[in-house]
Order: sequence, then C-alpha cells, then structure tokens
Amino acid sequence: MTSLQLQITTKARTFFLGAAMFAGVGSILGVLADTATIEEMVDGMLTGAMIGCSIMAFEVFILPARPMRFVSRLGVSGHFLLRLAAWSFVIVGIVTSIGPPTDDPEWRLSITISLLLSLVAVTFMTVERLIGHETFLNLLSGRYHQPRQETVIFLLIDLKGSTAIAERIGDRRFFEMLDRFISDTSEPIRAFGGDIYKFVGDEIIAYWHVDQTDRPPPCLACWRAIRTKLDTLRDEYLSDFGVYPEIHGALHAGPVMIGQVGDYRREIAMIGDPLNTASRLLELTRGHQHELILSEAALAMVNDDRETIQPMGSVTLRGREGAIAVSGLPS
Repeated sequence: MTSLQLQITTKARTFFLGAAMFAGVGSILGVLADTATIEEMVDGMLTGAMIGCSIMAFEVFILPARPMRFVSRLGVSGHFLLRLAAWSFVIVGIVTSIGPPTDDPEWRLSITISLLLSLVAVTFMTVERLIGHETFLNLLSGRYHQPRQETVIFLLIDLKGSTAIAERIGDRRFFEMLDRFISDTSEPIRAFGGDIYKFVGDEIIAYWHVDQTDRPPPCLACWRAIRTKLDTLRDEYLSDFGVYPEIHGALHAGPVMIGQVGDYRREIAMIGDPLNTASRLLELTRGHQHELILSEAALAMVNDDRETIQPMGSVTLRGREGAIAVSGLPS
C-alpha cells in the first residue's frame, strides 16, 4: 500500500468510525425519549449519522487542510472555540432542519444533551492534541500506571543544518518553519501507525510498539512518505522561507521500560538504552552519504524494500563499548 493509499484509508476509517459513533449516540437519545419507539430510535440514529458525517467531514478533511493552517495560530483556546462553534452549528442546524424549534421538552432535551456531549468531546480532543493521542489514551486507561517493559522501534528525524538556517532567516522565521516542518512530518507518522514521543529542538522522536502487532512496523515506508511529502512541498517552503527542510534519521529497536512519571505534571516516560543508541546513530548521519541509518536490531524488524538498504559494517558509537552492525539508506 502506497503512502497516499494508506493516508486515504486512515482518513476514511476515522470518518466512518466517527459517523457510526454519532449514529449510536443518536439512537440512544431516541430510546431515552418519553415515548420511545423503534421509529424514534431509527430517526435518532439517522439524525446522529447526519450530524456525525458532517462533523467528521470537518474534522478529517476540512480542519487538517492547508488553507486552514491559520487555525494553528489561534492558540489552544481559539482552536477549542472554533471546533466547538463548528460542532454546535452542525448539531443545531441539522436538528432544526429536521424538526423546527418547538416548546417540546424532548426537542430541547436532545439539543441540550447533544451540545453537552459536544463540549465534552471537543475538550477531550483538545487535551489529546496537547499531549498526543497515545499518551492521552494511556493516561486515561492507566496502562502504564505500573512500569512495564515493551519492545519499541524508534525513528529519529533531524533537520539538517538547523543552526545555519536559523542564522540565515532569523529565529522568528526559523521557528515558524520548524512548526510547519513538525506538522508536515507528524501526519505521515500517525498515518503509518506510529506516534510521537517527544520533540527535542528540531528533532522528532517517533516510535512504534513492536509487541502489539504481528506485522513489522512500517518505519521505512513512513520515512519515504515523509521524504515524498517534503519534496512535494519544496516550492512552498522556498517561497515562504527561502530554504527547504532536508532531513536525516536513525532507526533502532529494543526493550524499554515505559511508565507514568510526575505528579503535578504526568507523562509517559521511556527509559532504556535503545533511545540513547538511536541518538548516537543519528550522529553518524551528519555529513554522511546515507540519509537514514539502521541498527541491526531495527533492520531485523523491517521487511519492506530492503533491497535499497546498504550494509555499512560495524561501528563503535560514542559512549558505548563494543561495535554494532549498521546499515544505511542512501540519500
């Protein structure tokens, strides 16, 4: 499956899943009516489906579109209010078009419950956007309340020559470019089933859980999708900033301890040698002919387009004893 096909599939799955959830909520509201009948349940389901399709079209296709980039400049509160206003407009508009406003308590109740559920949903989505999808779900579920060991494959992505770029275009414009670069890079990571652990300056640390699927993580396909996307946006970056973001990266895998840390501020932390090793591998790519370097452990988990990967022999990484075998993906 190509990058474009995978992203379309991901968006379609999100769209239909969201619409189905709204349809389910609509049917429940129909059942809760004082004179609940099968007809009212079906009507509620259809109304919920209409609302869900409209809202998910906004969330999946309209809000992430590049013309809507200004939304990110509104800040958290602005983004929250815009979402809430859009959801409320859709809900009130569709419910009103189906049945004009009346003094019927059931009509007012359905509107009130729908708007309250929207407020809760948008609040959750805003928090999720702040801390990340998987981190949000893991904190809610308590998955890592007690530390546990899992095998993770890390993909580190770094912006080449960031210091020189900042000196050339200035700190403010560099920050704007970095924000756009991270946004453009994050979308393929999510589309290919990965998540973002941290942003470290101009470096992105993405990861996949190896234990949770029988399929090898599509890390190489994700890397190529990121490169392809940045290439298609080359002219836009050059026009807006006068520079084009070139990247290099590293892949490494291994067991890490994952658990919740902190009290006043909670987060999911990953502790272990694999992340340190991945950082050392990333250092090898600077000034190297290979844009992506893979450890032997990461290579063993990759099964797509391996013919393009070139063995590089064994290297000794800074701060480590003993050599490890590495391979590279040429620029």
